[in-house]
Amino acid sequence: MDTWRVDPLPEPRIGPSAEIARFGVAGLSLRLTSLQQKLERDHALSVVLDISDREAADGLPPDVTAVVHAIFLEAALNAAHHSGGMVVRLTLQVSGNSVTLRIEDDGTGFAFKGIYELRELLAFGVGSQTLARLVTIFGGRMRLDSRVTGSRIEIGLPRNGFGRDIPGPPLPKLAIAS
Repeated sequence: MDTWRVDPLPEPRIGPSAEIARFGVAGLSLRLTSLQQKLERDHALSVVLDISDREAADGLPPDVTAVVHAIFLEAALNAAHHSGGMVVRLTLQVSGNSVTLRIEDDGTGFAFKGIYELRELLAFGVGSQTLARLVTIFGGRMRLDSRVTGSRIEIGLPRNGFGRDIPGPPLPKLAIAS
């Protein structure tokens, strides 16, 4: 008789779909507070969380909530692993039709210095490509400022959710053969 051993699968990278399944309908402020506690517990890092309007943050659609959480998680883990800093500040502001995220650390910055927009980060292949791709997929904007005294990433996302505020490209006309 053969014996089979089944090893558990590694935990997948957290993305919007996994986040929705993991947290259900929990508000964003609760998710971010939980993230703050986990980061401080697992890393030699102080995490400052600043949510300007918790009620507005908790009222965001589930897909926006999930992507904001995933972006903060990815950015904070990058800072914890690569910046050499002691403090990470996560700031969330909800206003009008947009959600603004800021991630700042007091580390050494990226290997490159200066201010870069999303299209430059993607074109040059620098910075967090995971963040850049996630922001692109969600239809947002991103600016990275890297200095020897730390880095700052600012991300803007549509408040109403994935692609709802962004007109898509026109569909190509198909030639139909008769």
